[in-house]
Amino acid sequence: SNVDRANTAQHRIKLLFEDPKFTPDSLKIGEMFDVKTINYKSNVIVAVDEIDALWVGQTIDSLAHAYKNIITKGVLQAKKNHSFKTKLRQIGEVFLILVVVFTVLFGVNKLFTRLKKYFVHDSKLFPNGINFRNYQLVPKRILNIFIQRFLILVKYFIYLLVLISSITIALKIFPSTEIWAKKAQNIILIP
Repeated sequence: SNVDRANTAQHRIKLLFEDPKFTPDSLKIGEMFDVKTINYKSNVIVAVDEIDALWVGQTIDSLAHAYKNIITKGVLQAKKNHSFKTKLRQIGEVFLILVVVFTVLFGVNKLFTRLKKYFVHDSKLFPNGINFRNYQLVPKRILNIFIQRFLILVKYFIYLLVLISSITIALKIFPSTEIWAKKAQNIILIP
């Protein structure tokens, strides 16, 4: 069946990825009983027959060459994505993101500590609370509590925004988690 063919081809392509001696020139197109085969060493990776070519609307030769190019590009890209150099670069990028996130969170915390000090402790703004003519609408103590809680709410909202943004950026670094990054980004941007 088609599912079995696809699973077999996928398994054989995975073996190409795991073979350290694989080069793009290693794949050859052969012919066996009116069927074009894509071979690696003496193993058949994928076979293309006339029915496959008809479904795609190409000749058997052009479909076999297209499959060979797709397999070669896919294996080389997978090898590149899983190379030691790429892994080191990805780990370095995650480390850089962590440094930036902690720096931003530290800066936000310092900013809100200064705002709290200015508005609550040192403020000459509303020294006796909010008054209207001779009536005190909001006493200074309640106004201070409101300002403190409002600043805490805004600070935690900024923390949440920074953390969610950094997580989506970090997920985009690794090819295996790019899908999660797109889903998280869509959840954030499209309510």
